[in-house]
Amino acid sequence: MFFPWFLAPKISTTMSWIDWEETCAQIGCLFRAIGSRISLRTMWMGQMIKLLDFVEESNIPVSAQGRNPAPGTMQYQKESNTLLVRCKDGWVGFKAVKLKKRLSAADFYNGYLHQYFISKSSTQPNECLFQSPRPLPTVSRAGKAALVERQHSAQ
Repeated sequence: MFFPWFLAPKISTTMSWIDWEETCAQIGCLFRAIGSRISLRTMWMGQMIKLLDFVEESNIPVSAQGRNPAPGTMQYQKESNTLLVRCKDGWVGFKAVKLKKRLSAADFYNGYLHQYFISKSSTQPNECLFQSPRPLPTVSRAGKAALVERQHSAQ
């Protein structure tokens, strides 16, 4: 007897990292697939941030779609109280984020983004973008043991 549901991979937190070079549809599918169990994650200014309360691309006002900024660029939409993030082919939105605690999009903008843009700090512009994390290379247990052995023999 064949059970096709055994072929699906186990859901893990590594699946929740967003690559902003993906399309809006791919990010939407990721949220629908695992968003109820594990919050979507991204990096912002060197910190992990969870993105909550996803808004479909079709529900985003047209005013945000006029420019063509880099993927990961953020924009706060005051009318809809949504944090918009640029992806490969459009914008996706989030109504809340979790940095240290849960914040609405308005609170995140007022507490973090607004201060950054007003001060025009010396921080690199890319650091204010949501960034896709670089996956760490996976090493098997045998590979780790060999690495430890090499380190001990070198000393």
